[in-house]
Order: sequence, then structure tokens, then C-alpha cells
Amino acid sequence: MTLPDAGAIRGLFVSPHPFPPPRGRAGCRRPPPATGRAKAWAASESNVPGTTRFPGRGRRTSSMAPTNPAPERTGGEPQAAPGPRLRRLRRWPSHRVALAAVALSAFLTSALLTWRLAPPGGLPAVQGRPGGWWPGTEKGAPHPGDIEDGSVEAGAGHRSPAPEQPAAPPAPTCTQVTIKAVGDLLIHLPLVQAAETGGGHDFRPIFEPVAHLLAAADLTIANLETTLGGPERGWSGYPRFNSPDSLLDAAREAGIDVLTTANNHTLDTGAAGLVRTLEVIRSAGLEAAGTRAAPEEPGFALVEAGGLKIAVLAYTYGTNGIPVPEPHMVNLLDRDRMAADVAAARAAGADLVVAAPHWGLEYQRLPSDEQRDLARYLASLGVDVIFGAHPHVVQPVEILEPAVPGGRPVPVFYSMGNFVSNQRDRYTDWGIIAEVTFTVERRAGDHSPRIFLSRVSHQPVWVHRFRDPDSGRRGYRVLPVELPAAGGTDPAGALAEAGAGATPGGAGPGLSPGDPLLTDEDRRRLAAVAAEALELPGAAVVYASGLPAPATSGSDSLRNWSTSASAASMPSCQNSGPVRSTPR
Repeated sequence: MTLPDAGAIRGLFVSPHPFPPPRGRAGCRRPPPATGRAKAWAASESNVPGTTRFPGRGRRTSSMAPTNPAPERTGGEPQAAPGPRLRRLRRWPSHRVALAAVALSAFLTSALLTWRLAPPGGLPAVQGRPGGWWPGTEKGAPHPGDIEDGSVEAGAGHRSPAPEQPAAPPAPTCTQVTIKAVGDLLIHLPLVQAAETGGGHDFRPIFEPVAHLLAAADLTIANLETTLGGPERGWSGYPRFNSPDSLLDAAREAGIDVLTTANNHTLDTGAAGLVRTLEVIRSAGLEAAGTRAAPEEPGFALVEAGGLKIAVLAYTYGTNGIPVPEPHMVNLLDRDRMAADVAAARAAGADLVVAAPHWGLEYQRLPSDEQRDLARYLASLGVDVIFGAHPHVVQPVEILEPAVPGGRPVPVFYSMGNFVSNQRDRYTDWGIIAEVTFTVERRAGDHSPRIFLSRVSHQPVWVHRFRDPDSGRRGYRVLPVELPAAGGTDPAGALAEAGAGATPGGAGPGLSPGDPLLTDEDRRRLAAVAAEALELPGAAVVYASGLPAPATSGSDSLRNWSTSASAASMPSCQNSGPVRSTPR
């Protein structure tokens, strides 16, 4: 079928005359007839004889109505016959109606095919511009006529563009938060005497060799096993300790942040000494946990470190038989009280809860059944890590399985040994710097971070008691002890083979190869301490089922431990890039 061209279609709708005469078959125009039915299509509004009314259709002449030919006036236009006037209606010839119908049908068919064959993103746009469903506009843009007051909304009746894929959520960010803890700051009188200066006491040389290790954590905790009762009471050591206030200045400069004060020497200088100790701690810029001067004070220390709120709770088995003046003054190992404190710490917004119990039996290198049972109870309350003290020797580390499904394993350091003391018996002259690292995962829009246990480790330290070769005075310093690599040789033999100049490799300020303060006897003791830290009886690490132990030379040991659990228990950013460490 041949479609009419544009000119023919235009001629159907636009004509130079409102009533063009029909064309003949030969293409010539025929003169209009003077008479016939065509002149009687319509009648005027007056009563016209021979017409029939059809509801809603107006009037038309009846086929039986008489027709009167219009006479023509000579030299002028033809005049209508006298009588009622007839209204002439437009009528298209049948061939033009057919052409219009064919053109309209072709247009609708073309539009329908174009719509059905259009791609999901819409019709192609004008060349050189981004594609969109409305030609000449950007992809997804509405018809320009549908934009009002600067808003862009698809107009009614238009096809909506295909929905765009949602943007991928931003990758989570991960940081690491490290908590370190040390054992007893047991300030015997010889240490006070060694720290004497012209006008007071300087304890900083004791901490200097390990200060870089303590300051490397986001939070460092120590057990203050003495009191600061004031100089008027006189300085004293065992059995009732009283130390100079300058001890806290040295501890703070070394990197210690929180002091646990609930231990068996808490009341060595009475209730007044307890209150004064808390005042000195806070004036030195440190926090205390385990004792309170007033009942309205919280039973724990809440500090911010590494972007987290960390609660530190401390408890003691007793006070060496000295009655506690008021129940609020000393936190005792009471299960109901511990449960209430953990709940209060969580209600205060604590992201992590650290417990520091003063428990166990002195000089016993294995934890008691009571310690193990209490550790599991604390874990069931939601405590995240346990740093124990009091035995004055290092006891095993146990990684408890999560108390609830999906929870974190709970590291338990049953005893960290002595950090600073004058005790010289075997196993009492060294301790550890316990270290626990958590990975903190944060996602945009999340109010609470996800926290994962990612590392448990330790650093053995040895209290070096020496005599200054120039002054002859007694001195003390805490030295780091480097353990041999896993699978290496016997530590004592390794150090012995290194010769007289061999020293532990993890040396801080004041300790270097050939250190003149180290005697041959000191070097032998350092090697023995490294061996004791690797012994299975006593210093061994006890791993819970399902968590891997590190490969060692013949036995489990108190050395670095890292989780390698299922992916569900690890942060999703574990393999997405480097994990940032938070600045101290």
C-alpha cells in the first residue's frame, strides 16, 4: 500500500476554500449542480417543512422533501428561492475521508512499533548528548515542559527511565585499640631509698627502659600495691606500704594511665590514707579503679582511649585483715557487686569492660580452681579481658571461649607477676607486660562499632637491681626480655653463646649491647628468665578449644597469639586494606 505524501495529507486538513468542489476522475473540476439533494442537507432553526429531528444530531432534510433549484441572476450570484433559509454543513468527499483514515492508521502503526522496539533505557537521544528517553534530553530527564520552578520530575504519561542501580555502600573503616597492663608496683623501702635525690625522690630511671613499650598502647593499667599516705607518716615498705607522691609522676611519664587500688595493701595507711591516695592519683592526671572516697562515686573508672569508652573494674579478695571502714571504700570480690558494676558500666556507655581482680595464692605458678571459676563468671557477665594480680609470679594465660554465641573470646591473664619490686627469689624478679589488641570496625550510619579480638601477647620484663659503678648507690630498672624466635635454640644457651656482650634484643633507652651495668651474673639471670617464660609448667598458655596455639619448640608458651577464626568472627575490613592504629 502506498501512503500519501505530506502535501496530500496537508491538503486534507488545510484547504484554500472551506468547501472545495470535488475532483473529477480526469482531475478536472466539475461545476456545482444548481439543484439536488446537496442543497437540502440542513434546515434553519425555523420550522422547515420536510425535516426530521434526531435527538443529539440536529436537523437534516428528509429524502421526501421537495427540492427547489436556485434560480440564477443574470450577471450576478445565484439567489436562493424564496422561503426558509437552509444552513449549509461541511461535507468531505469520500475519497478524502479514505485518505485521512489511511494516513492516521499509518501514523498510529508507526508510533506503536517505535514504542515496542524502544530499548529499556528509552529512545535514542540527539547525537552528541547523553542518551535519555525524551529525545534531545539527558538520560532520565523529563520533557522540558514538565520542569517547573527548577524541580525535575517526570511528567505524567511519559515512560519512566529504568531505575539506576543503587550505589555500593562505603567500605567500613577499621582501627586498632591496644590495652596493656602490668603487675604489681610493690614499692619496697629499698626502692624508695634508691630513688632519693637532693630534695625528694625520682623514680623515673626505674621505668625508662620500658617506657616506650608502655606508651605504645592506647590504654595502660598498673596495680598500685602501695599507698600515698603522706610524708608525715614516714616512708615504709612491707608489711604496710607508704610511698612518695613522686612515684605517680614517674608512672604517668612512663605511659601508665589507670591505677588499680583494690588490693590487700589498700588500707595500709588507714581510711585517711586511702582517701589521700585517690586525691594524689587524680591530681597527677591518672585514674583510679577499685576504691572510692564517697558512696556516690562510680565503682569503676571510665576512660576514653582509641575512640572507645573503656571501663576498668578492680576487686580484691581482702585487706590483710584490716576492717573496711565503709562498704563503698573498697571493692571486694563479691559476685553481686561485680554483676551490678558491669551492668552500670555498660549503661554508662562502655564499649569494653576490663576486670582487674586481686586474687589467687602468693607464689603459686598455677591458678587455683577459685580463680578459674571466677574468671568464667566474669566472662559470663560480659567482661572483655581480665588482668589478674597478687601471686607475685607469672601465671598462665587462658583464652576463654565466648560466653554467648557470636561473642568475643575473653583473654585471662591470671597473674602478671611483679612489675617493680625488691623481691629476688626465682620467678618473683620478673613479670610481663600483658597486651590485648581489638580491631574496631565502623560503618557509615552505624551508631555502635563492631569490636573484634585480634591479638593477645605479652612482653616479659625483669627487675634489674644493680650498683652504680661511680656512686656505689643501689639502683633499680625494669628491663625488657626478648624471647627467642619460635623453633629456635634454647634461650639460655643462645645468650651464653653470644658472649659476655650479649643482651636482650628488645632493649629500650638505657640498655644497649655491652651495657656496663650488666654483670655476667645479670646476663645469666636474663637468660634464665627467658627460659622460665617458655616453660610449660607455670608460664604456659592454656588455649581454649577451637582457638589455635602458636607453633613453638616443643610446648605451648606465653608468647604472641593471634586469632584465625572463621570469617564471620573477623572484621570485614580484614582483607580490604591496612588497618590503622589510633594515636595515643
